[in-house]
Amino acid sequence: MDNSFEEKFSTNAQKAFREAQRISSRYGCTYIGSEHFLYGLLSASEGVAKTILNNAGVDLKRYAYYLEKSVDKTCNIVGLTPRAKNMLMRAMEFAANSRSSFTISTEHLLLSILSVGDSLAVRILKQLGTDIDAMIEQLEEKIEPESDYAEEKEQPAQQKTAAHLKELSEFGL
Repeated sequence: MDNSFEEKFSTNAQKAFREAQRISSRYGCTYIGSEHFLYGLLSASEGVAKTILNNAGVDLKRYAYYLEKSVDKTCNIVGLTPRAKNMLMRAMEFAANSRSSFTISTEHLLLSILSVGDSLAVRILKQLGTDIDAMIEQLEEKIEPESDYAEEKEQPAQQKTAAHLKELSEFGL
């Protein structure tokens, strides 16, 4: 990850991104998908996403077992999949609309992953018996702004999101 790109992510989100890259390579994949990002979130030593996943009964060892069986080693995409790029853009939007700074945190990444119901990451979570809707509710409570604040911040957040999406495209994302 380029330094200016890394600045958009919290320390834990950066670690999750690097771990997603590492596990993708370890499993012989040329692509990085939502399933790799979720592994990265689970491998973090701390973070809102890891706490919510663990509280939902998801642990790294069980997730890794299903992940290894599910990855597509024949995929010819190199780097981020289109869905993973979209996931990052959604995480940026969630961050821009939250009360926090524009920094993308683990909770923004997890919410963006869970918001795509047919992703491999979500399919694995469902195999593990995870209540996806309950996790989404917890995340939305954590990061959604109150309505008055949302109205005040809506326009600047849209402007920030557009600017950061342009930056993402400059990185080939």
